[in-house]
Formats: sequence, C-alpha cells, structure tokens
Amino acid sequence: MIYDEDRAIFFEITNICNHRCIHCCKQWEDNSINRIASFETLDKIISLPKKSLTISGGEPSLVRDKVYYLINNESKNITINTNLTGWSKQDIAFINNNDKTNFNVSVVSLKRDIYEEITKSITYDIFIKNLNLLNNKHYITIVVNNINLDSVDFTIKILLLMGFKNILVTPQVPTPNLSVDVNLVINMVKNLHNKYNNIANIVTQGFCNLDFCDHKCEAGIGRFLIDTKGDVYPCAPIHRECKLGTIDTDIDILKRNGTNFFLSYNDQQKFLCKGFML
Repeated sequence: MIYDEDRAIFFEITNICNHRCIHCCKQWEDNSINRIASFETLDKIISLPKKSLTISGGEPSLVRDKVYYLINNESKNITINTNLTGWSKQDIAFINNNDKTNFNVSVVSLKRDIYEEITKSITYDIFIKNLNLLNNKHYITIVVNNINLDSVDFTIKILLLMGFKNILVTPQVPTPNLSVDVNLVINMVKNLHNKYNNIANIVTQGFCNLDFCDHKCEAGIGRFLIDTKGDVYPCAPIHRECKLGTIDTDIDILKRNGTNFFLSYNDQQKFLCKGFML
C-alpha cells in the first residue's frame, strides 16, 4: 500500500528548454506554446502530500525565481533535473551547500561533438565549467541512445575521476527520432556496475529483475508527474492518453486513477518501465 508520504511528485515547472535533445522523452507533449508554472500552481504543489519533490522541465534554470520559491517553501527534499547550463556560479554554490536540495544532471556525453549532436546546442563549454563546480553529492543521469552509446565508458571514467558517486545509466525511451538496443545497454550497465561498484553506485532503472536496477516502476502508485498546465500523469515518459486528472482533482480520485493505471498491466509487465511499452 502506498501512503501519501511515500509518493514522489515530479513537477514540470516549465516546458521551455535551451536544448533540443533528440532523445527527449517529453516529445509527446504539445510544446507549441511556452508555459511557465504560476505561483498559484507552485503553492498547490507545495500543499500536496509527498515523500519528495523533483523539479523538471524543460530546463528549470530558465525560471530560477520559481525554483527558488519551491526551495524556500517546500519542506521535503528536492531534486532538480537539469542540463546545468543556465545556473550561475552563485546558484551552484547555494545548491552545493543546501542540505535538502540536489541536482540531477543530464550528461549526454563528455565528448563535445556527441554532446552538440544530441542537444542541438553550443553550450558544451558552459556545461563543463558548471559540472566542475559541483560537489559529489549530486546525481548524474546518462540516457543512452545510438549516438552516445560508444562514448558512455569514456564519460563514466571522467565522471568518476571528478568524484561523482551516483550515476544512472539507462536506455532512452523510444521516440520517433531515435532508439537503442535495450539489451545492449543493460549488459553495458551490468559490466559498469560490476567494474566500479567499489567506487560509485552505477545503476539503471525500469528493469526490476536486475540487481543493479535503481527502482521498480511505481508509475501511478508511487509517483505522479504534474506538468506545467497542471495535468497529472503516472510518470514522465507516458503518453497523454494516460492522464489521471489535474492538480485540482481530488487527491483520492488521483490515487484511484493511478492505481487503476498501474494494475492495468499484467504481472510480468507491472514493474517494468511503462515508457518502453507505450
């Protein structure tokens, strides 16, 4: 049974981003209009019962005033999903020294040409500068696709030398633009996990039968995603047909709809990442 205090809330604070990553799992969203959460929506997010809050986007650093509002008013631990390129040196120092707030940094590759090909940006130098300002409490996520597959081992080695201890390496959720051989990535993560387990925690997600999986899928029961419009979904890489309600929907209805979504999958699929099955 999932209690209110055990539910993780993922909140897309804006859909605006300075990158156009070709593997982005948010491609099912309608991004024809730029959206930024209102302070009224932020207050509703703060009021929701939760075990933790993840601020996502888009790119949260593009709406720093809203991010700081949540940091200053939310009592639970906060993780900020970020490409790291929009934060100042002062911002990073503040987060480094804030006990309840961490970055979860998207690292597509530490090779410039691959970074630029995937992100469709020229922010590599800013990214590297800011990455070097982080202390090792922060999290790293590497989403693997056909373009960066061969650079993952190099990227991991550099990240370990920089002192990072928590690294998530996961196959990209299939998109219209790009895919990857999931089994190939899983075997690669297994080898990295075994090779470096005395140095860092290298894991994957969405594959609960593996001993190096970060967590079982709890889409709809252990986590809600709330987008900038206030619509509620079971998790991030889920199509909009799976909408559970809105931020104004009674919490008991959201919980019931989320449970029904989770239970709609058979026992073999129940704990697998739904993003790979839709």
